[in-house]
Amino acid sequence: MALLSFVILITYIIYYTLKCGLLGSHSESYYALKKQGWLFPLSLALTAFTLLIAVLEATPDPLKFTAFLTCAPVMLTAFAPKYRSGGLEGKVHFRSAKFGGVLSFIWAVWMSYSFSWWLLASVGALGIVFYALNKKYNRSVLFLEYWAFSYPYAILATI
Repeated sequence: MALLSFVILITYIIYYTLKCGLLGSHSESYYALKKQGWLFPLSLALTAFTLLIAVLEATPDPLKFTAFLTCAPVMLTAFAPKYRSGGLEGKVHFRSAKFGGVLSFIWAVWMSYSFSWWLLASVGALGIVFYALNKKYNRSVLFLEYWAFSYPYAILATI
């Protein structure tokens, strides 16, 4: 399921990048794709749901709830795509996106503690890659989001 999740995410990223160029954030694709903006919540929800299955299977029993908390905020972000509207939908979008990023890092640390601290090396290596991409393209929010998206895949690929 992790591979399916990754393919959905990467396919969507490639699609909107080819159609709209490099955006300021992943969420901006909702607006940039205009009539096809519905692809943003669909792809994000499918990505999070299919990843949740894989993350739940991989997470040791005492802290399986961290697996849920890694993916659930991303699903909330998907269901509140109109972040520019302000109001409740904007607040839900931004808060759940931030919460999901922080919790995915906590999950990565938990998995590293449970299996091997070397797992964090993959997270750190991805951080260096996305930092270098940010230096080249000056899209800090976008590459921070991509880095947060990448933690679970990096961990699942190495355990």
